[in-house]
Amino acid sequence: MLVSRFVLISLGLVPLIASGQQQSCSFICNQTACIKADIDNAKLYAKCVSQCLAACKSCVTAVDTIFPKYYVLGLLYAPPGCTSTAALSCTTPSTADYGSGSTMGTKTSVSHANGKSIDLKVSATFGGGDAKATSFGVTASTGYSTTSTDSNSTTISKSKTSDMKITGSADGVNHDQDQFVLLLNPAIAVQNAPTFDTSGDCVPPASLNWYFGINPATGTGPTPYIVSVGALKNPQSNPVVINQLKALNFTAADFSTILSLDPFANGATTIDPTRYSPTAQNFPYEPPDSTTDCNKGVCTCTSSTLTLKNDLQTDTGNSTKVDYSVSLSESLTGTLTSWLKLGATSDQSLTWSTTKTTDDTTDSSQTATVTVQCPSPGYTGPTEMLVYWDNLFGSFLFVPTQLGSAQMSTLARGSIVSKTGKTVRHQPVTLSIAGKTYSTLTDKSGNYVFWTPPGLAHAATGTVSVMGITQSVAVSSSQQNKISVP
Repeated sequence: MLVSRFVLISLGLVPLIASGQQQSCSFICNQTACIKADIDNAKLYAKCVSQCLAACKSCVTAVDTIFPKYYVLGLLYAPPGCTSTAALSCTTPSTADYGSGSTMGTKTSVSHANGKSIDLKVSATFGGGDAKATSFGVTASTGYSTTSTDSNSTTISKSKTSDMKITGSADGVNHDQDQFVLLLNPAIAVQNAPTFDTSGDCVPPASLNWYFGINPATGTGPTPYIVSVGALKNPQSNPVVINQLKALNFTAADFSTILSLDPFANGATTIDPTRYSPTAQNFPYEPPDSTTDCNKGVCTCTSSTLTLKNDLQTDTGNSTKVDYSVSLSESLTGTLTSWLKLGATSDQSLTWSTTKTTDDTTDSSQTATVTVQCPSPGYTGPTEMLVYWDNLFGSFLFVPTQLGSAQMSTLARGSIVSKTGKTVRHQPVTLSIAGKTYSTLTDKSGNYVFWTPPGLAHAATGTVSVMGITQSVAVSSSQQNKISVP
């Protein structure tokens, strides 16, 4: 008699599922579901095997790959620098160096942008299971590695042995010099793992497994590619880089999407408190003195080197998130299209969802070394530089501010003088209040100021330390504290 699909599954597949056996479809259909000795009709036996194979093969785990055009690994903000003039040649730019104290990283999950939801889960056991998506873990030799953050997200981090450096060579902060760090060969491996239910029906998974990898066909590892904001805004300014991106089918729309991740790409703007946290650091940023006592009327510019920390004054909470959609470098067809419920080829895209990482939000866990040159003699902009932390990309943002501005409240202020009455310039000063340490430098007049965002409550007193001297001071914007040092 003709064996129905239900009987085939009931006799062969379901018992194997229940017992946990892992056998091939051929073995199951020829040896278990369809037993030749029990079906004496050759045609019926062949039909039994055919039906069984069709049912079995339609319900096996399968893997496919998505190739997004790019992924944004990081965003580096230019430090304040110096614009060369006839009176002063700024031969050395300012630098911000993210070295061994930084694991600059991003936490990402993926979805697609056609409005049809499908759950995607990061799978540790599936990692590396696709030849077209090479996973890179903690042993990545090119400076980046991936770790599973939770069931939906992966964190991509810079290793402590790699170094990322950005320069600033203009008065104030020129955000055209900000730099994006791109990955140009990402690959997302996707696994569809259906199962049979107890009735013998093939049930699609509630979610798809995925992991973040790179496309081995490109012949490179997870190598960062640097492109400046200025080049993306004005491609003629850096034709070599832009032509390389265009050769990879980058479009003006791609450039706009990348630029949208830097709120300062078009100049100063309101600081988003859900993304940027104020750090406990600030420093003076003043032009050199102009006097006939100095060479050619301009005094020597003293550079300052500081170690910045993500020692945060406020917590952004868990709401920090940015989504951006990226088109695919290879169109999807066949099984993966149906898994992801993707539309027409022209509509296919992937949405990266970037959120803050644990390292980014752990106080004092991330550092960078910044060396700041003073601005040119003609600089007339703000003379105080605040430092914010970008929780999304794990980097420091420099914000020129004038004392007394609406975004800055004074915690404590004062001056440092020697016992002989001389001004003490460019000296590190710290203020400790209830376990929190703030840091700054004295300016060219020997004055210091510590800042806080408006509205934050603090203790009434703190302790200032400078050059081995410690002194209790009032935490007040109105009281000027004077400290004498040897």
